[in-house]
Amino acid sequence: MEPYKKLIMKTLFVIIVAVFFTSCREEKLFNDVLDKVIIDYQEKFPIPDETIIKDNHKSFKPIYLYVVKFYLQNNDTLISIMRPSSGLVSPFKGYGIYQNDKLAPTAIIDENKLSDKFVLKKEYNQMINEYKPLIDKDYPEGFPPVYNYIVKNGKVKLIKIDTVWNKWD
Repeated sequence: MEPYKKLIMKTLFVIIVAVFFTSCREEKLFNDVLDKVIIDYQEKFPIPDETIIKDNHKSFKPIYLYVVKFYLQNNDTLISIMRPSSGLVSPFKGYGIYQNDKLAPTAIIDENKLSDKFVLKKEYNQMINEYKPLIDKDYPEGFPPVYNYIVKNGKVKLIKIDTVWNKWD
């Protein structure tokens, strides 16, 4: 009966180690579809290293983050992704700022709960205050293209790229 005890002890040890390592994995914030779309956009338009923007003889300290907005248009769920330099505009109606090792600061705006199948962790956090401008002032409006997607049958398809400005950053 002694070999069975060793086998049971080894099996128990392996289970404990497996549970420990799987519980240490980073919690998923978004489903794989949304995660890929956001990361692809962030890789195309990274947050610049420059900390001061000069525009019309004024200097601005930009407040960079990515904004993902879910909204309805003609009964279709649409998603837009952009990277403004002016922080979050009030009033902010969303879930908070999401960030991890691969995801730069990203705000999710969803007034109508359209992101339920995409945002896995919905939690308001205090990081929002770090991305709100302290005072109202005119920030330069040049930001990278806005990517617009439509959601159909759980899939996200790029439908339009709005390039408002030819120059940004």
